[in-house]
Amino acid sequence: MENLLQEVRHAIYETFKNSDGANERLRDNLDKYVMLPEDDRGQWAPHSLAVIHNESMGLHGPTLAHECWLEVSNRLIPHGYFVEHINEFVSAVYRC
Repeated sequence: MENLLQEVRHAIYETFKNSDGANERLRDNLDKYVMLPEDDRGQWAPHSLAVIHNESMGLHGPTLAHECWLEVSNRLIPHGYFVEHINEFVSAVYRC
């Protein structure tokens, strides 16, 4: 499952990275807020493969929900996964 988490983190990083120097903080947040469902204290998506706490990483809001999270999902589809946007604060990863 660690490989899955790495793929999800990489897809998010490639989608949200920028040139303002915040990329290191983004990478640190990905390690902390992209987790296996059993590690999610909120139990948002217990039957998913991974849970993403968008709000904790500052990656939330209606615009980001529709555009950027679709891009993250599109990056994961070739690996057999997709992102379900639960709400603007949490997303989950499932197998296609």
